[in-house]
Amino acid sequence: MGKVRLIDIAEKLGVSSVTVHNALSGHRGVSEELRMRILEKAKEMGYEPSRSAKKEEAENGEFRKIGVLIAENYLAQYSTY
Repeated sequence: MGKVRLIDIAEKLGVSSVTVHNALSGHRGVSEELRMRILEKAKEMGYEPSRSAKKEEAENGEFRKIGVLIAENYLAQYSTY
């Protein structure tokens, strides 16, 4: 089997992929019993969380922020973006 996805774990347990995401991320809305079942199944299936480029940059101290300057007269012409 290739890379294990959240949907793969969800299908095995009969829950939604959102529930699996919430359980693995430690978010609210998932009972402790179900969270433990999901964690066990994820480990059993060899699930490894993906590492987004944003997370890697932040951990390496390479996270960048940008600012945008807009002339006030431009903003006055339009009330919303």
